[in-house]
Amino acid sequence: MLLDHPAPRLLLIESHASLRKDLSAALERAGFQVDAFADALDAEAEAALAARPMLQMVDPNAEGAEAWLATAAADKDRRRPTLILANAGLGQADANAWLQQGFSTLYKPFSLSILEQRIVEILGRRPPRTPAAVDPMLVTEEPDLLATFGRARKWASRSFSICIEGEIGTGRRALARAIHHWGSASLRPCAVLERSSVESSAPAQVGGLIEDTLGKARDGSMILIEPDEWPAHAGEALITGLRRVQGESGPRCLVITKQPLPQSVREGRLAVELQYRLDAAQLRMPPIRERTRDQLALCTATGRRVARELGLETPLIRQDMVEFLAAEGFPGNRLGLESRLRSALVRAGEQGDLLAALRGESADAAVGLPARGAESLNLKELERETIIRALAHWDGNRTRASETLGISVRTLRNKIREYALR
Repeated sequence: MLLDHPAPRLLLIESHASLRKDLSAALERAGFQVDAFADALDAEAEAALAARPMLQMVDPNAEGAEAWLATAAADKDRRRPTLILANAGLGQADANAWLQQGFSTLYKPFSLSILEQRIVEILGRRPPRTPAAVDPMLVTEEPDLLATFGRARKWASRSFSICIEGEIGTGRRALARAIHHWGSASLRPCAVLERSSVESSAPAQVGGLIEDTLGKARDGSMILIEPDEWPAHAGEALITGLRRVQGESGPRCLVITKQPLPQSVREGRLAVELQYRLDAAQLRMPPIRERTRDQLALCTATGRRVARELGLETPLIRQDMVEFLAAEGFPGNRLGLESRLRSALVRAGEQGDLLAALRGESADAAVGLPARGAESLNLKELERETIIRALAHWDGNRTRASETLGISVRTLRNKIREYALR
């Protein structure tokens, strides 16, 4: 479940590729979960139907749509709200037939706002417009993680700082933004202070950078990215800034880190005063390898988004694919999963076997060869994939990753910023 606000799941059958892509993207931005297909009788569409979507939207001109709708009208198990996305030239007789079968009709062309309005009318409610509604990492069936999210909601309205621990790619930043949204500061500013911004600033400028961020986040939230890995002078400047706003209406700190702050103090990488100021409460985002109940849903959501980026059909993620990825341990978590599925989808193509592509890519990696299908990617995409793999292998350690890649830490930092690898 998605905390206590599940996003409505929609099934879209649309024959026009670009319209299908645009509708899926717009509806997901609006907070819905969308499974989109071109062929109504496709096995993947049947699997999506079995997941019992709350609404099915069907282009009657899609392959197999007429038979599919006839079955849906007669079969109680498939009888759920249906919206026909009809061409303007649909005859009145056809329109009346759909109406008699209990189907609603929306004529093309229509605006996205009109479509969303009709969906809300049919479902009787809007999707939750929160960060949690659109981020799969905050959707869970794991009891321990549900308890973690429950504490996060409870603490969101409080003013004390919260430290969110977890490996790279586990959804730490998504949870931080959700806490800000749920809290009393949700209508106030939320500023982010990146480790990369601190590291790229001259020592004399770091104090000003921190003061500016504190000012932007005043009365709201300030998200601090891995302050235990900042240079010592940056930590001192942060202490100075937090001392200055103490007792005033300063921002609430939401801290993202890989390990507990007390451990960083013991290792000499964080001042004990910062620990006391930043981890009044702790939350942990587990790696995907520990989220066994969520792995299929996370892989499916990631596959859907990556396929949309590549302009491909939504892939059917089967349990055997998830088991294969789980055996690898999901290195890099979301970043690593995106990389694996993106490469496999490119390798498999439109009609290829995704599991075979995943196995082939692993075999290539084992002998040090680039994944087949990489020739269809441009150099920027190849560079991005290589950086993701290096970071995943070294669990986000930039020094080790830069040594593996044969570049400086500064260059790697700039590349991370360029490709938005967060």
